[in-house]
Amino acid sequence: PVALNLSGIWEDSKLVAISSSILHIDQRVYNAQHVQDVLAQAQYLQNIVDHADAAIFSLDTRGIVHSWNPAAQSLFGYAFSDIVGHSVDRLHPLDEHENWLRVMRNMNDDKQVHAADAVRLHKDGTLVHVAMTLTPIVNEAQELIGVNAMMRSIEDKIRARITELTLKRQSKYFEAIVNSSDDAIISNDLHGIVQSWNVSAERLFGYTAKEMIGQSIMTIVGHDKVIEE
Repeated sequence: PVALNLSGIWEDSKLVAISSSILHIDQRVYNAQHVQDVLAQAQYLQNIVDHADAAIFSLDTRGIVHSWNPAAQSLFGYAFSDIVGHSVDRLHPLDEHENWLRVMRNMNDDKQVHAADAVRLHKDGTLVHVAMTLTPIVNEAQELIGVNAMMRSIEDKIRARITELTLKRQSKYFEAIVNSSDDAIISNDLHGIVQSWNVSAERLFGYTAKEMIGQSIMTIVGHDKVIEE
């Protein structure tokens, strides 16, 4: 599109010519529309970040925080005004600082996404276990100018793992007690299928655990060494 200006040239009250000026506005219209599109896209992305259930924040190469979404506040306890403009170091336990510096050096070299489980520090001083994804922010020259961080709590995963390890330790402890007992100790399910068979049971009945586990308890019913329950 163009902007067209027309004006007449008159002599003795007669129109003898027309002067015109034409202003190309293609670029101006394009630029205005482009700005609107960019702003709309930026607002769309900001809405996604603000409503994400993961903590999302960005920082520059000095480690200064520049953005901080509501989920980050929920996870770490810092309000936007508490941390934006400040160092991300306040999220790092003392023994994590060197590891963070190493990750940043690696990202500066390879410009690759870094993902790992990590431990971070809540505002109240408690430790927070997170799944962390760090994405490099680069300029047109492919130089690292910042990092976008996304973190999710994995406290439930950690607790489940601790429970699993505790149960395994308890199981091994009770297994050791059962196997060292002088008494024959056998367990079976409601269908009479043998679930455990200790060393003393092997000596008493002559069947190994491999032979009896998964078999019916009726195998030894009537055995002259079975004592009525």
